[in-house]
Amino acid sequence: MKAAVEYNVKVVPVLSLDEKYIGLITAESCMRAFATLQSVMDEGGIITLSVPLKDFQLSEIARIVESNNAAILAYYSHIDQPTGTVQITLKLNTTELSAIISAFERYEYDVDGVYNDENYSEDVKDRYDALMKYLDV
Repeated sequence: MKAAVEYNVKVVPVLSLDEKYIGLITAESCMRAFATLQSVMDEGGIITLSVPLKDFQLSEIARIVESNNAAILAYYSHIDQPTGTVQITLKLNTTELSAIISAFERYEYDVDGVYNDENYSEDVKDRYDALMKYLDV
């Protein structure tokens, strides 16, 4: 993915250690693999949080989610250097997020966004399918 973006190409050649051509990887195959790895197609809700970097503990976040009978399917984080906060996105295995949101708020996490609507899941799936169709062109 990095090479495809860096060189603005749709295919990336694959070479062996002795620099012999083995094959190629398409941008589409990378996107499909990424979607599979990141649970894009799995049903569930998404919660975005902010927490000061000094207070960030992934184990605590997982404990809060799991204590509400849910599981984390995918996790993304980004450190915002100017503010010193960690922005966290969680993909969960449930769309019933109210108890989890309440728990995060009790533990003083800033809940920045919640996406659990089935229409949202359908919209993401439609956009993913459109992207795959575009990459086929």
